[in-house]
Amino acid sequence: PDVIICIDACFTQKLNRQVRDPPRTHPHTVFIPEADAEAMEKHVEFIRSKRAHSIKKPNTEEPDHFKGSLHVPKSVLDGCKAGFTAVDSRHDKASMQFFDDTALMVLLCRHDVVLFITNMQSAGEKQHYVMVLVETLFQHLPLPYRVGLLYDIGCQTERSCIKWNFLDCYIEQISFGISIFYTFGHQWVCQLIYHPRKRTGFRLSDGEGCERFWHSIRKDAVKELLQLHKTQDGLKKWEHEYDVLVEDEATPMDEYMEVKANLESVCLHLQELATRIQNKQSILGVTDHAQLKNLTNNPFLTARMNALALKQRLHDQLRARKFKMEHLECSFHKQVNASSIKQHKPAITKVARSFNVLCDTMEDLFNKGKAPPSTICPKKLEIKGIFALNVDDAIWEDLRLDEGSPVAPPPWLSDEGVQAGIRALLELFWMLWMPLVQGQKTTSICMMIN
Repeated sequence: PDVIICIDACFTQKLNRQVRDPPRTHPHTVFIPEADAEAMEKHVEFIRSKRAHSIKKPNTEEPDHFKGSLHVPKSVLDGCKAGFTAVDSRHDKASMQFFDDTALMVLLCRHDVVLFITNMQSAGEKQHYVMVLVETLFQHLPLPYRVGLLYDIGCQTERSCIKWNFLDCYIEQISFGISIFYTFGHQWVCQLIYHPRKRTGFRLSDGEGCERFWHSIRKDAVKELLQLHKTQDGLKKWEHEYDVLVEDEATPMDEYMEVKANLESVCLHLQELATRIQNKQSILGVTDHAQLKNLTNNPFLTARMNALALKQRLHDQLRARKFKMEHLECSFHKQVNASSIKQHKPAITKVARSFNVLCDTMEDLFNKGKAPPSTICPKKLEIKGIFALNVDDAIWEDLRLDEGSPVAPPPWLSDEGVQAGIRALLELFWMLWMPLVQGQKTTSICMMIN
């Protein structure tokens, strides 16, 4: 295929049932108009109802066979269909009573960039949403382009396209596959045909870009609550300071009026913030409540969460700096543009130092026995080599900042002796391998000379 895409739906992205405002479409929107999705739904239902009368009732004793150009027999496809609820549109994943839009279905390229999104208004995944996404994509591609499509139930999608002549204008240009994570739930024969590692042209594409996209846009309720509590503490400090100034008789009248107005504003913000915190806490589950309590009462976990936030911020700043450096190397005005990149260096260094301070704090709490069991303190960053961005640098290691439940860490992560042994073993392999390479080079040179 010339391009590789992946498609998936997410039922956590819902829109409550309410009176809608008049549509306001952004000129650069990636959302497919609802009218297009409705037209595709009517088209799919019309074809199915029209051909359903002409198709004979399936014979239960009918021998297994291949349908059209499919390389997987009917029995295998039936087994895959029975194993996935996404195929069965009667399986409700969202309530139509409370939501106008029950989910989003997205189409991404292999670089995890969103190309098109459609709102879903059904209780389950229906095929017309996939069809409208694919047809919209082909309307923006040159005619001879071939598309590799990875979908959780790609086998069933290709089966429907061949059976009902969906996407008949483009079916010869589509190579169907299954997202690599979901292939293990399909029948063995189906895996041999649709696995992206076994299907020609998909290379290292895994089709899990949609899952990464859903994860990137989700909100962590616990972290959001902690941020709200932090803001509330700051406002309470301002409230106390304003109270002191208001009660002080020596405060000038002009300053008194200004301080009183600020105090009223702070009190109003505190009331709104308290309502938001109460609403957020009411929707937390049991696990989230426990996590919030641990993070609030445990200084080690709080420091670890802040360190993870700093590490992620550091990742973003270093990547942005690297992209600017690459752009600068291609520029003719290097001396003029270099100053804009140098300005990022102090900010990145400051974030790295703050991260190291938190590492010292966590190590101190660990030594005092205030850390959870089986916890490993993260390594401090070397400020001098932080801009090298080598693959083995500690800047990329986030395992020790994981917020999951405390479990015994693997020896390769926690035992320095095992880590030293791994490095020594790699050096030994290198020493044993180099003479073989040198011997092959010597043999090749001698053959060239002769």
